[in-house]
Amino acid sequence: MNEIFSKYADYYDALYKDKNYNDESRYIERLINKFAGKKLNILELGCGSGSHAFRLQAKGHNIVAIDRSKKMINLAKKKDKNNKIEFLTRDLTKFVSNKKFDVIILLFHVINFLKSKNDLKMFSKNSFKNLKKNGIIIFDFINYDGVVLDKPQKKIKIVNQKNLKIIRETTPQLIKNKNILNINFKMTIKKKNNVLDRFRETHQLKLHSVLYLKKILNPNFKLIDIFKWMKFENLLKKDWFGLMVMKKN
Repeated sequence: MNEIFSKYADYYDALYKDKNYNDESRYIERLINKFAGKKLNILELGCGSGSHAFRLQAKGHNIVAIDRSKKMINLAKKKDKNNKIEFLTRDLTKFVSNKKFDVIILLFHVINFLKSKNDLKMFSKNSFKNLKKNGIIIFDFINYDGVVLDKPQKKIKIVNQKNLKIIRETTPQLIKNKNILNINFKMTIKKKNNVLDRFRETHQLKLHSVLYLKKILNPNFKLIDIFKWMKFENLLKKDWFGLMVMKKN
């Protein structure tokens, strides 16, 4: 699997500084407490720069967090002043740990970066190995049906960071017959009125339906519940973002 986040990683935390990691982490903590317990061993797959991991560690959990992006892991390690979390540069589809975990989490639709059936199957097989008996896996996902019904639109985001202005133009491209959503970023970095850098980066996501995810993961996991993201309500066909909780068979 190739590096997904390249130059984009340099501006990742600035671009998502308004993302409500506190509320998201509290939501995940409620799910963990409800389905698994408290103060557990947690493996986070696709941890990015560690924003969820730090907040869950503060709740008393032991965290191992992996990401295949070296840049993201380096960002996370720089923020981890007390070395309380084990951050590793690994491919989540291939990662097998010597220790067993109570919970595995994938957040910010990491599951949609697994584009092939084989990747999903490897992820399922190795997650099964990494979990304790009756362990659970929690992941959010972009719902294929929701995207088809409510097609994505072009957006522009402007972030001021110290003396820099970061301009991100996002142009989504839905390839319906392949269940692919290409997120095309055009980035412009300015200092005062001078352009310091311009670059483009595309993040390709595979849109999974609920039925498809259940079918692929079913040999190793049984479904416990499906929710709308950030809620404890049933996921509707029109909803873009969902969350699954599954238990090791």
